[in-house]
Order: sequence, then C-alpha cells, then structure tokens
Amino acid sequence: MGGRILGRGAGSGRVYPNFPDLALEDPARAYHAGNYPRLAAIKKAYDPHRVFHFPQAL
Repeated sequence: MGGRILGRGAGSGRVYPNFPDLALEDPARAYHAGNYPRLAAIKKAYDPHRVFHFPQAL
C-alpha cells in the first residue's frame, strides 16, 4: 500500500466495518443485510438498556 491511507471509495455503494457512515439511507440493511432481525433480537436480549451504543451499533 505504500503508506497510503485507504478510505471509502467514492460511489462504490459498499460499507466498511468500523467505519460508521451516517449518510447511508438504510444503514441497517447496508451493514447487516438479512441478518439485521436476528442481530437486533440478540442485542435486545443482552443489552436492553443500550449500554453499548455508538453510531454503527444496532
């Protein structure tokens, strides 16, 4: 990579883990696709008070 910093490709339509993109129209679908309902249920069961919250969190 020659010391270059890699970032989000312009217009790629893809997302990168650990890179919260607040401009996405549907972040849940973009980051988690069909896994979102299952992951949301697990999140609700283990973190009902949303202690672990950040922009990319469920």
